[in-house]
Parts: sequence; structure tokens; C-alpha cells
Amino acid sequence: MGLYSETSGWLTFADLHATATPELLFYSPLGPNPPAYSCTSCFGRSIGIRITVVGSLVYFYLDGNATPVAEINVTPLSDYVLYMYAGDNQYYGGANTTNFYSVVVHSGTMLEPDPSTVPTIAQFAPSSTPISGRSFDGLLSGSQFGPNIQIWFCTESNTSQCYRQPAAGVVPNADGSSVQVNAVGLSAGNWKVKARNNIGAWSNYSDSFSVLTAPPVLFSEDFSTDPSNRWIYTSGGATITFQPGELTIFEPQTYASAMYVSNQQFTSDIDVTFKLNHSGYGETLAGLFVPSTNSWLAFATISASSTFSGISFYSAGFANPPQYSCQSCSNRDITVRVKTSNGQVMFYIDGDVNPIATTGFNAPQGYALLIYADNNPYFGGANTSIFYHVEVASGTLLN
Repeated sequence: MGLYSETSGWLTFADLHATATPELLFYSPLGPNPPAYSCTSCFGRSIGIRITVVGSLVYFYLDGNATPVAEINVTPLSDYVLYMYAGDNQYYGGANTTNFYSVVVHSGTMLEPDPSTVPTIAQFAPSSTPISGRSFDGLLSGSQFGPNIQIWFCTESNTSQCYRQPAAGVVPNADGSSVQVNAVGLSAGNWKVKARNNIGAWSNYSDSFSVLTAPPVLFSEDFSTDPSNRWIYTSGGATITFQPGELTIFEPQTYASAMYVSNQQFTSDIDVTFKLNHSGYGETLAGLFVPSTNSWLAFATISASSTFSGISFYSAGFANPPQYSCQSCSNRDITVRVKTSNGQVMFYIDGDVNPIATTGFNAPQGYALLIYADNNPYFGGANTSIFYHVEVASGTLLN
């Protein structure tokens, strides 16, 4: 632990160093550094280390003692930050656990950040309707979003209650004008966003946005157990594998297909979402099927061939909407939502608020859920379709 300059590097630090001879080391870029302080009792317990800077001198104190255990020369810097670090490698001879409990600055001068470097938020725009228990992405626009920008979500009712977004889900663009925030997971309520740069300067808060309570689930299939007792299966040359949470259909570059139709049937309107992954070539379908007439009702098809990659749509008895070109819809996890209302069927992908296609729909007395995959030599290669989850948010069960 010690002092660090974002522009000049280390100013000074103390290093608890556990080897065959446990010791406390001290560092200055000026050197030579003072002798190590032998301290077997410094390990395996809580310890207090105090660092006092006076001009070009740094004093290190241990456990509140009035006498420093080391004195070191440094080059005074105009600005620095507090720094904590832990590391290990195979040469030390074992694992390392480091607990930091508190950091207190007793005296010093706080450096006000240059206003031109303070991040500023203009807007946070979720890419889909935020719902509790479901991850969503969003775009934060503004200025001064540097490469190490932190993104925090705070409750509107208590802005001191904040949660930092994991760094893996924070992707600033090159000019610092926006940040792509991925895989956000928040509870229901009103939230605000703020940003913090690498010198500790905070942005303003964004306008508040709402995370909705997840609607009750009418029907859910997560393939956590073998689906054969809940779905009627028909196959023609496909290879089916199952593991908890995944139903996988593999079809080589030949004529092959596999279809699952739910035992549970529905009537009237429905709102159902399928989570799946279409990889390679061929087709993956998700939608509705009429068992009594053994006929397709409405579905979305993700297909990939040498000439087209995208999604097409179907509703029995109605003109089909144009195909939706979408190379990025294959070879990744995607959600397909099929919602019927007032004589129409609407298709959505990845939680979008607006449908990508709409056409007419006639609901029969009874229909079931459908997942399907097929392939043939025309498509140009093998197909793997993985189904993860099917959830009906609203509808009417047909007993």
C-alpha cells in the first residue's frame, strides 16, 4: 500500500513480503531503499501501517507507534492517489489472502479535478425495457469517459446506495463520448447512473429510469431435466444431446430435422419468449404449432446459408413480412419473442421494445409451443441449434 501518480508512477509504498523470512519492505524510485524490517508478527493478523509525507521525506509507522520503522527520500509530486495492491506467484511458496479494512487520511490537501477532465452524463438509454431479474444493456452518452471509467447505478430514493458495474460490462468508445454498458442486473425500482474516472472525479447523475417488476410466469421450460415427458419429439436424422439447461440439436450437411411440440396447449393470445443459439448453417425455428391439425401456426426462423443470413416470419393464412437480414443473429445466444394481440402477431429479438415484424394472426381453440431445427445440402454446412429457455409471460392455458 502507498502513494501513486497516474502520470509518474510509484511515489512510495510499503510491501508486506511473505517468504521464508517475513519482512516489511519500503520503496522509493530515488533509492537506495532502507533495509527490510523483519516482522514475523506482521502476518496472519490485522495490522496498521501509517505513511507520513513531509516534503521530500516519507516516514513509515507500524501499529500506531510514535517512532517510524523506516524513513525514505522521494521526489515530491504535485498530485498522487492512494493505492492498494496484492500479488502472488509460484516462487512465494503458497496462496495469499489480503484483507483491506479501512483507509484514513488524517491530513493533506485534496486536489480538485480539472473541470475539463470531469465526466459528464447526458443520457442513459437502455436498449430494452429493464426488468428485474433479467440482464439488459444500455448506452451512456456524454463526455470525458476515459478508458478506465467506472459506472455506478444508484437508487433514486437513496443515491448513497450504489452498485458498481463490473469492468467487463463497461466499454467506452475511443473518443470518450459514450460507454456501452452490458449485462446490467438491477432490482425493481427507479435508478440513476453516475460515472467516476481514474482520478476519482464523479460525474453528474443521469435522469432516473425505471426497472420493472418481472411479470408472473404462466409457463416455463428451462430444460433442467429431460424434456421428453413435457414435449412431443419428432426427429429425422438429427443428433439430440441433453444436459441440464441445454437442449442441443446437431444436423450435418444433409437432410435432417428435429421438432419438439409442448404437451401444454394454449388458447387466445400469448406472449412467449425463446432463448436459443443458432450456429453454423440450416434453420432454427421458434413459435406456435397446432397439434390437432398437425400444422404450423406462427413462428420466426433464424437461417444461415451461403446467400442469406437472417430471420424470416410466418403466420398461417397471412402474408409474410419481409425477411430481416441479420448476420449477427447466428452463432450467439439470442432471444426471440412471439406476442399475439388483437388479431396480430408481433416478433421481437433480444428484448427490443419495438417488434421487428408484425402480421395477422388467427388464434385457434388450441395450440402448442414449437421448437424446431432442420438442414439440407443447400444451406452449405452443418447446423447446431441450442435451446436454453422458453417462458410464457401471459396467455390462457388449455386444460
